[in-house]
Amino acid sequence: MTPSPGRAAVSVTARPASADVQDEIVALERRRRELLDQLAAIGPFRSGSVTALIRPCGKPGCRCSEPGDPGHGPNLRLTYKVDGKTHSESLPTPAAVRRARRQIAAFRRFQQWNREFVKVNASICRLLAAAREPERVSR
Repeated sequence: MTPSPGRAAVSVTARPASADVQDEIVALERRRRELLDQLAAIGPFRSGSVTALIRPCGKPGCRCSEPGDPGHGPNLRLTYKVDGKTHSESLPTPAAVRRARRQIAAFRRFQQWNREFVKVNASICRLLAAAREPERVSR
């Protein structure tokens, strides 16, 4: 290779990953496997929130039609979005409310798991890319 005037010749050689980088990659891959094992333990989950609905029923003779009466309720509902549309399900029993709250809590754990899983994988990708990049040596 003939250098341009004022420039040094540059050769490209493959740079082997250092032992420290390899150890870090192994540790991150171990963490990724641990996270995958944790995913199965999260259990059933769903997004949404439990909301209380208080409103008048609309019957003319009902107490809720009186001025100042807040209405019937609270009626607990699970509210969530599907394809950008809000959906709502009745939670008619205390058991249904507890189940929905457990599923929502599991969804929050899944979100945290997902953030960590993406972070670990991104770190692995960066280290692998850095280990494979050719080293430029000036002559």
